[in-house]
Amino acid sequence: MEDRRVYLVLDAISPRLRGTVSVMLIVMGYLIQLTTTNILIGLPFVIACLVLNLLKSISIKRIRPKDLNWQEVTPDRIGQVLAQCERIKKFRNHSTLSAVIFFIIVVVFLSFIAPFLIHMFARISFPLLAAIVNAVILFLGLAVSGRRNAWMPPALDIKAKIVKRMLESPSIKDDPSLQAVPYLEMGETADGAFPNDTRLLLKFKDAAKEFIGLQGQISINSVKSRNYPYFYVVIIARPEFNLYDKYKKQALKNIVVERKKSGEVDVLVMRQKTTKTSGYHTNTAVQDYILKSGIAAAKSLL
Repeated sequence: MEDRRVYLVLDAISPRLRGTVSVMLIVMGYLIQLTTTNILIGLPFVIACLVLNLLKSISIKRIRPKDLNWQEVTPDRIGQVLAQCERIKKFRNHSTLSAVIFFIIVVVFLSFIAPFLIHMFARISFPLLAAIVNAVILFLGLAVSGRRNAWMPPALDIKAKIVKRMLESPSIKDDPSLQAVPYLEMGETADGAFPNDTRLLLKFKDAAKEFIGLQGQISINSVKSRNYPYFYVVIIARPEFNLYDKYKKQALKNIVVERKKSGEVDVLVMRQKTTKTSGYHTNTAVQDYILKSGIAAAKSLL
């Protein structure tokens, strides 16, 4: 992902030129302060350096892959993807956190520290005092500058969290007849690959080779800028398995079973019943219920 820093002023100049001018401004301001023994006279140069380096935003741009393909991965890889998503979310929240920290520092400084510093500064040499003042101005100004934004594949964190939880579910871990295989949809770019989506496949160890397994998938419904996961399972088999003939309709509370054709395989989709206004969000309890119902339905076919 490309890190794009947008500066408040003179955004088009090179980083080297910006750094050179910044050093010159700091040195000039400090020398003027020393020669005049007046901190305020040199501050315009320090503030000019601060303004030159203020960030309007830091943006990690959206990646547009050349190709997307599903790959079998390990459970650890899902954990790594989730950890990376959490780092991106933390990066996005940096600006708000910085503003809160800055406010707390100012309040604490004015309330408790300032009275002690007044007495201490009386004994500090002027060059050191000027350097401290300049450093504090630059640090506090740069600490809260810039709105951070980082692109992440839509709701990948939500999907990875669900897949990771499923991998650790007793319904899967404690069943010796099941083999859980996580998948990542990888986007290919000139600079490498990145995870774009994730899902889970359950293989049944004693099943016929024509029976592919039970796949857990997550779609996302967005309502007022909030993402809600909709988890469902799909029983997948090759045509020679005669999936539709073998499946016997069951009375499952709040679950809809649909027959669908997908490429060269037959599928049965098991999902939460929806209405025009409800049912488009599956919480953890519903996810577990759908998973258990799917496992039971798949086993009844073997």
